Amino acid sequence: MRALVRHFLRGLVVIVPVVITLYVVYALFTWIDSLLPFSFPGPGFAVALTLTTLIGYLASNFLTRRFFEWVDRGLARLPFVSIIYRSIKEVTDAFVGDQTKFQRPVRVRLSDETSTYFTGFLTQENVAVDDDAVEPFMAVYLPWSYNIGGNLIIVPARLVEPLPESSAKVMTYVMSGGVAHGRSPL
Repeated sequence: MRALVRHFLRGLVVIVPVVITLYVVYALFTWIDSLLPFSFPGPGFAVALTLTTLIGYLASNFLTRRFFEWVDRGLARLPFVSIIYRSIKEVTDAFVGDQTKFQRPVRVRLSDETSTYFTGFLTQENVAVDDDAVEPFMAVYLPWSYNIGGNLIIVPARLVEPLPESSAKVMTYVMSGGVAHGRSPL
């Protein structure tokens, strides 16, 4: 009976990530296809990819770039809309923009007396916390495990250590709650 339960649990470990991934991809395809009047699946996704690439090209083009900058400034000025727009724009730029922000993985101690570390990404050096600060501070983004979110902390620079791993490996490690990758990137 124990072997049967063990095999069932091992099967869950294999099946659950595959099924959830396939469902999310299917739901995305279905949702995009539902936006267009096609009676067969797939063209909506192709249209979305093509349109996104075309808009990216136009936003990079010298002649049409000004239009997109004008739209950007307009959305950034609208009350309430600007809060949503700027937040989404910053997060998008951080992950896929020309200068991604999460390129410097670090580990952080919250005090000199502890050997407990948080894993995050250095987002800004030399943060001005107040005029009386005697040491430099840094901004570190600490992503949450199993969630899209995180906390931004400002800590003395002496408590921040760079990690010798790729950002992708560290982000995967943190987002998985430390269960991804056999060896800790810390």
